[in-house]
Parts: sequence; structure tokens; C-alpha cells
Amino acid sequence: MYWFVRIFLGLRFLTRKLSICQLTGFIAGAVAGVILLLLFYAQGAVLAVAGPTVWKLVLLLTAFCWMMMILILCPLCHYAFTSVAFPTLVNCFFTCLFTTLLCNYLQAWLWAPFIGILVGIIVGTLLCYLNRILKL
Repeated sequence: MYWFVRIFLGLRFLTRKLSICQLTGFIAGAVAGVILLLLFYAQGAVLAVAGPTVWKLVLLLTAFCWMMMILILCPLCHYAFTSVAFPTLVNCFFTCLFTTLLCNYLQAWLWAPFIGILVGIIVGTLLCYLNRILKL
């Protein structure tokens, strides 16, 4: 547990400047990437995801990341469920989708957590920008 706390304290300098959209994408991408990395280790040296399996994997990752983000944002950060439920679902879906597709296309499963973090920050930035433009 000590190493886990040290990693998050080490990432504090990076996450301090992120908005809530970017932070949600960051966490969802990291979690999705770690799960993809564990799946890679469980399957062996070759992991090729194709066809409907990609969509099943994306939907399972999205559901898990969304529930985790709701459990973080509602009780710990005191956000109302109705205000964060749909935006976090959209953010988690696109983050998990692009992370899975990018890792599958590049066959870079060992880099999945870092790819997930990068994709999550980019998706969060785009969603925050879209929110400002549309005034949602």
C-alpha cells in the first residue's frame, strides 16, 4: 500500500493543473490501461483483440471505470450524481475506446497505462473545450 500512495503523491505535480474533465479522463485511462496490461499478462505473449470482442472489452472497461469515477466523485468530492453521471460516462467511454483501439493497433500492451493516461487527458481536454463552446 505504501508504494501505491507514493506513486499518487509523485503524480500530484502532474494532476494539480488538470481540470475535472481531464482528471476524470486521466484516472479512467490509467485504470483502463492497467486492466489491459493485466489482460495482456494473463493471456500470454500475444493478445489480439478483433471484431465484437473489442466492443465487449470497451463496454466492460467503460462500465468499470464509470462506476469507479462515480464512487470517487459523489461521496469523496461531494458532486451530485445527476451532475456528473452522463459527462463521466461519455468521458470514460471515449477514453476506454481510444485506449483499447490504440493499444490493439500498435500492439503496445505494455505501454497501455501510459497510453490510457495520455488518451484520457486528450479526451478530457476535448470534452471541456466542447462544453465551453456549446455552453452545456
